[in-house]
Amino acid sequence: MCIRDSHYPGKIRKDISHDGKVKKLGTGSDMQWSDRYLYLRDGWLHLCEAKGIVEGRRSLSVDTLASVSILAPNAGAHKPHCFVIFTKTSKSTVLQAQDAEQQNTWVRCILQSMGVMA
Repeated sequence: MCIRDSHYPGKIRKDISHDGKVKKLGTGSDMQWSDRYLYLRDGWLHLCEAKGIVEGRRSLSVDTLASVSILAPNAGAHKPHCFVIFTKTSKSTVLQAQDAEQQNTWVRCILQSMGVMA
């Protein structure tokens, strides 16, 4: 469940938080799926090797994000329950949620934290 305390439309919202297991699609020649743990907290997305492990994590400030959207299951190498995060520098990260409910929750929470959705 996406937790929020208040609403500030059009501004980065640091009050949105969510976390859970995901799979990340590798880039370049490494198109393998890897188990990861994703945190959305305090206006940051943290992609970690496992829950609670912060070494080697990849962190993105929500204000660097351009968009997040659900991917169709038949879109290339993508599996069911995938979503993609695009940065303002045109980099992308494809993630797979555990199920459709989590996929929708991730997209909604990230959009809320970006200030583009109530």
